[in-house]
Amino acid sequence: MKLTWFTHEPMTTEEANKLLDRYKNNGVQATKSLSADNRHWFVQALLPESNYLPNSKIQTSKIWR
Repeated sequence: MKLTWFTHEPMTTEEANKLLDRYKNNGVQATKSLSADNRHWFVQALLPESNYLPNSKIQTSKIWR
């Protein structure tokens, strides 16, 4: 399975540290980098990417079909 880097939205130091701890507990490689405004952090995680596109029929409720 292909692994790609996923970048989260900018977050506070506390949020970034909690997210890094969760990734570490799950055995996922993750990094934290400071944003340009020096107040927020970007967290990047190396996550598996699916080979298949989502099936739109499965994601649509039967009511809307």
